[in-house]
Amino acid sequence: MAKNLFHRCIKQETRFLSSREIDKDYNGRNGEPGNGGKISESGMHGLLEMEVKIITIVFWDIQGFSALCHSLEITPGLLTLFLKEFFEAATQVILEQGGVVDKFLGDGVMALFGTDSNLDHGVSTSAICAASAALKFRKRFELLELRWKKVWQGYTPYQINIGLKCGINTGCAAVGNIGAKEYRYFTAFGINVNLANRLASLASNNDILVSVTTKSKIFEKFELLEKGIVDDLKNIPGSFEVFSVIRKK
Repeated sequence: MAKNLFHRCIKQETRFLSSREIDKDYNGRNGEPGNGGKISESGMHGLLEMEVKIITIVFWDIQGFSALCHSLEITPGLLTLFLKEFFEAATQVILEQGGVVDKFLGDGVMALFGTDSNLDHGVSTSAICAASAALKFRKRFELLELRWKKVWQGYTPYQINIGLKCGINTGCAAVGNIGAKEYRYFTAFGINVNLANRLASLASNNDILVSVTTKSKIFEKFELLEKGIVDDLKNIPGSFEVFSVIRKK
């Protein structure tokens, strides 16, 4: 059964690679290194360094960050310091749980669990580590938010409301180094990466949404809440069961 599933994943990702299309939504924003786009024929050599693996992908995003930027537009330095602490906290939690920081995305973070850097982890263990990282980061973010709100309110009359959204999915993805001769980076891409990104977009404040595949790997260790079925995900056909991670059992 598992072997057949893996072969189906391989076929799925091979079809994806042959289109030579990388989803722009998760591969960078605002002209940052790693921005998505089409890979030319001359750039296909980068794909030869990539492998299809079953990994767990995590996206975090700050809800209300655009409004926060507007409220504090006269003091951008405060936002810079906040983001520095935000990224440092995320990195620490991800590394503690054996993950890899793929990239920072404006006010978001993408992380991978189960790649070459943590080969001792099985698929289930990597998914459990990803969910553990999400819970730990949620707690750290709550403390970060509380402390920074006290600072921000001294510079703006507006009420500040932000929250941390998280999406997690487990599945096959192309993993490895990609880029140009002048600049290469380690990343993962494919439909399962896109799904994790969409789940983060769907999440509400301080919510951790996971796919049914991730749920099947972590349900014995975590208390989960069924959120229903979603079928309106951008560029991803089909219906998907979604669950929320509440706490460890």
